[in-house]
Amino acid sequence: MDHGEAVLSAGLKTKLTILELHQRIGHIASDAMRKLVEDKRVVGVELEDDGEEMGTCELCEFVKTMRKRVRKEREELLRGAT
Repeated sequence: MDHGEAVLSAGLKTKLTILELHQRIGHIASDAMRKLVEDKRVVGVELEDDGEEMGTCELCEFVKTMRKRVRKEREELLRGAT
């Protein structure tokens, strides 16, 4: 077995866009992902980052539309007063 090839492949990094990384690691915010990569807490990933925003994640947008609105205390007090 040639161990040199295994060591070489272990050093390779996968280039991902910020949106691809967002989808792979649990739909977290783009600033948090950039920090994780900068701090080397994500191993084997190199961002294809041109400094632009992530764009739209269709799943995140869908989930936002399905989420129930949570009323604030003040809104509940005002409705009870009328």
